[in-house]
Amino acid sequence: DSDAAKAFIAAAESMDDAPFAISTSYAAGLDADTVVVYRSFEGEEPEIKCEAPLTKDSIKKCVSGNILPLIVAFSQQNAPKIFGGNIKQHVLVFLDNSGSDKDEILGQVRPVATANKGDYLFVTIDKSDDRILDFFGITADMLPTARVVEMLDSGMKKFALSEKLDESSLAALVKSHAAGELKQDLKSEDDIPDSEQPKDGAVWVLVGKNHDRVALDSTKNVLVEYYAPWCGHCKQLAPEYEKAAEHFSGVEVEGGLSIVAVDATEHKELASRFQVQGFPTLKWIVNGEESDYGGGRSKDEIVSWVAKKTGPPAKDIADEAALTAFKESADVTVFGYFSSTDSDAAKAFIAAAESMDDAPFAISTSYAAGLDADTVVVYRSFEGEEPEIKCEAPLTKDSIKKCVSGNILPLIVAFSQQNAPKIFGGNIKQHVLVFLDNSGSDKDEILGQVRPVATANKGDYLFVTIDKSDDRILDFFGITADMLPTARVVEMLDSGMKKFALSEKLDESSLAALVKSHAAGELKQDLKSEDDIPDSEQPKDGAVWVLVGKNHDRVALDSTKNVLVEYYAPWCGHC
Repeated sequence: DSDAAKAFIAAAESMDDAPFAISTSYAAGLDADTVVVYRSFEGEEPEIKCEAPLTKDSIKKCVSGNILPLIVAFSQQNAPKIFGGNIKQHVLVFLDNSGSDKDEILGQVRPVATANKGDYLFVTIDKSDDRILDFFGITADMLPTARVVEMLDSGMKKFALSEKLDESSLAALVKSHAAGELKQDLKSEDDIPDSEQPKDGAVWVLVGKNHDRVALDSTKNVLVEYYAPWCGHCKQLAPEYEKAAEHFSGVEVEGGLSIVAVDATEHKELASRFQVQGFPTLKWIVNGEESDYGGGRSKDEIVSWVAKKTGPPAKDIADEAALTAFKESADVTVFGYFSSTDSDAAKAFIAAAESMDDAPFAISTSYAAGLDADTVVVYRSFEGEEPEIKCEAPLTKDSIKKCVSGNILPLIVAFSQQNAPKIFGGNIKQHVLVFLDNSGSDKDEILGQVRPVATANKGDYLFVTIDKSDDRILDFFGITADMLPTARVVEMLDSGMKKFALSEKLDESSLAALVKSHAAGELKQDLKSEDDIPDSEQPKDGAVWVLVGKNHDRVALDSTKNVLVEYYAPWCGHC
């Protein structure tokens, strides 16, 4: 019941780094309320007593500072302990392990490591780890040298030693870092002064050394593309992105606007910091705060999205000419006519406009355009479909959003890389994917079966066709050409995608039943999986069991057992 014992248990509960043990009966030659870390590192103290007073934090710091040797030689084997431990400030010492000066270098490092034990983890990296040296922009002729790194949830921050490495310079580096006096070290091409950036609305180029000055400029809105030179989608986006930049060069944007691009393969630390998972990734940055870009990838879609972000939620329309120009500004536009902006319907319209980036909104209380008061119309330019859709009364924020979401795309959308952002980034998160052969003679017949089901579920489900030529998508869903036509319902959740399969022949009746059953929560997930492996057929004698999609939850989520699961890749060397 002592405070020290309670602190010890609290520390033990919060740390997975080492096993903890406690006794109130066996002293092992220790005074009461003593914590010892036993270690078996060659040439280092085998027993470390944690200093009093013993608190949860002081015990954690003591254990963290002694869980590894004072100076750790990096390897793939100990990487999880280095990067997964409690100490998130590391001092990386780059050196030549085969060099005659290795011991001398470590002798310079050791007293600095001792003085900062528990606050900084000291790690040596050999020149043979060329991928790591390249990541930090270090070449063999720069050795020995050092970097301080901060391991943050948002990414890694790096700080360079600019002098010759010795005890004095290293101690000064760590002291300056602890005081917050260091500038980040960015692997970068030379800074590009703003005066040397391209003129006439062309996209500015950012590198490590000018990124924060431009992208985090608090006086402007900034649209940033993180790209890879080899990326096909990036190459498709490039001319549209340039055209959007050119458009805004002649437009006054409230709050100012910069449209910029970063080669994320050259500037990996920026990609990590801004959580770039794929290419291209576009970020919208206002006052240094970043969010994901949510628009399409054509010039008009980029322009529409940025205009919506930088202007009023709904453009004011005064006459027929203004409405005509507005309707021609995008494939889908939303217009509301109201007797007063103070009406409940008008307030709901503005609330919907503020919450949606899918299409531009416009409003009028003076020009009716032949509409009754309190009417919202979605104007569309999709071949063979209604050009004007009136949203049904009563008009609420949610009903207007549902009306717009249900008409922002054609009733049945043909999937392509160009419209993928609108499909997956839209407000409708329940999709019905219809897999078919676009070159087949039965294509029109299939779409005829799908159309009434899509009409009946408009606004709740988005219907998307996927051609058999999209073999990567078919493979992802476990669909082969001989299974076409078929369908899947998918739920696009923050936690991932859930899939539900059509098990019958695709026609209007079976598709309607599939959607109805999904809406009622009656369907089982479709798991692309090998055959189930009964527990009785799993290996005996303590061997590792094999899980597939169809037995995973039964075994891994068994409430009667603790379960350790390894998710591996057959080609992975570390696995």
